[in-house]
Amino acid sequence: GILVNSYQQKRKATKFIGFILCKRKKSNPIYFELVSYIEEELKKIGFHLVFTSFDDSSSKSEIPKMLTSSAVDGVIVTGEIPRKLLTFLQKNQINHVLVAHSTKYNGKSNIVSSDNRDIGYKAANYLLKKHKKIAFIKGTKDFRPHDILRENGFIQAFRDCGRQFDKKMLVECSSYDPVEIRKAASELLKRACPDAIFTTNINFINETASVFREAGMKIPDEVEFVTFKSPGYFQLNIPAPVVIKANNEGISHAALYRLLDIISGRALGTSINLIPAALST
Repeated sequence: GILVNSYQQKRKATKFIGFILCKRKKSNPIYFELVSYIEEELKKIGFHLVFTSFDDSSSKSEIPKMLTSSAVDGVIVTGEIPRKLLTFLQKNQINHVLVAHSTKYNGKSNIVSSDNRDIGYKAANYLLKKHKKIAFIKGTKDFRPHDILRENGFIQAFRDCGRQFDKKMLVECSSYDPVEIRKAASELLKRACPDAIFTTNINFINETASVFREAGMKIPDEVEFVTFKSPGYFQLNIPAPVVIKANNEGISHAALYRLLDIISGRALGTSINLIPAALST
């Protein structure tokens, strides 16, 4: 038979699915894409989407009414998910799926995420076929904790092809401050003068490329760039970079259909679903 949790027993099915964006700018194209893909799929099955945002920076922040009033059958939650909201979802056994950078939760939530390790692996694997002096620019663990996974994948690709990654080719930035990025890029140029660079985020690439251009290096003839970006996010000021893109459609569909399986009782336990990225040359 169909399993029904205590939350579902409190009210009838609504055919509404919630989408909660936490602590993030609504203008970010990533979230617009997620919402668009989810809404498109819901229309096919006669469901509707309810959107809201949540930020617990104020002590007066209230849990969204869609949850407290049982107005939705389940929710997809993304952004910087606060402990307050996560605790409420879990304690009240609300059907939910997290679309998150991190998978370090307590095992009580279903998680869908872009495979950050795969992003680093794909970047290195592409560059290793063409270059010898490969550099890596990433965020610090406090600033961008998921970059640790991208670094792990990057270094694993070196190991798998029998090469060792030179740590002097690794540069960290603790913010998106253009001055800091330019300083880090200048140090890299003095230290190693790479012929290829992977940046874990598109915010790092423009200033880095400017520093190399100012040093007289031709892009991409003398130094090739690979970067990670979500579709539609920021413009690049360098010619024909190799881009690794998050599969936002795949992430959206995986999150939605996992949630629908939870609602119907077809899904038991919790899962972590990592969606591979796509490399476009």
